[in-house]
Amino acid sequence: MAKEIELKAHVSHSDYCRKLIEKKFGFSGSSLLKSDRYFGFNQTPGSLSERALLRIRVEQNRYVATRKEKRLHGDGMEENREIEFSGPAEDYHNVTDFFVSLGYSIIAAKDKRGWYWKVAVPQPMTIELVEVGSLGWFLEVEIILRDDAADHEVSEARNTIQQLMKSVGIADVDIEKRYYLDMLG
Repeated sequence: MAKEIELKAHVSHSDYCRKLIEKKFGFSGSSLLKSDRYFGFNQTPGSLSERALLRIRVEQNRYVATRKEKRLHGDGMEENREIEFSGPAEDYHNVTDFFVSLGYSIIAAKDKRGWYWKVAVPQPMTIELVEVGSLGWFLEVEIILRDDAADHEVSEARNTIQQLMKSVGIADVDIEKRYYLDMLG
């Protein structure tokens, strides 16, 4: 298990943002393609983000099944506890069939394409510049901490993410304070 600290923002000029990130870190991003399917129960009330009990993602010849315990702060920063397992992409249909056999349904789908950077300074983080279906372009910055990370470590991660966003021209008004699923639903 891990604790994910993440912030996302709308990006109106993806090429310009990509160049700023590459200049800041000194290397080009790698291409990215992620296909997400969210599982839940159709009859359950609530928003898509409340109804989605797990996500199965396919990327780079692997699937990753993730259950998140979500916490969204008023400033748009997410703190999620993640429980995951993964395997080869060819097993994706067996895994989805397993959850469907338990009564789950695919309640939402989301695809992302773009670029990502894995950087180690000032602390290990993943930066993604992605187009999310019909929602447009977003910059996502994520730091993964131990599940039992201390409050000061979480605070440091939050500050690092906010500073990075500002350093590549993201204004506070660009920060998205909703989950993607709520934007799609």
